[in-house]
Amino acid sequence: MIIDVTKNFIKLILQLISNVLYCFVKTYRLFISPLFPKCCRFEPSCSQFALDSLKKHNLFKALYLISKRILKCHPFGSSGYDPVPD
Repeated sequence: MIIDVTKNFIKLILQLISNVLYCFVKTYRLFISPLFPKCCRFEPSCSQFALDSLKKHNLFKALYLISKRILKCHPFGSSGYDPVPD
């Protein structure tokens, strides 16, 4: 019983962190992103990729995918269509 309560509590905390990150990215897209020209080399943009990852995957996998995507963004990196994997 204690183990179930602990697992549920941990899931709740991870979901809360995921929701907070989602809100941060959403706020960035609404208020900061419009101030700069569109220059993302990927489709969907990195911020949309982050939102999609946070919706589709658990927190750890989403953070891994987001980090991997951001690390690809350099002059010698790839570009083009790069959706969130299943």
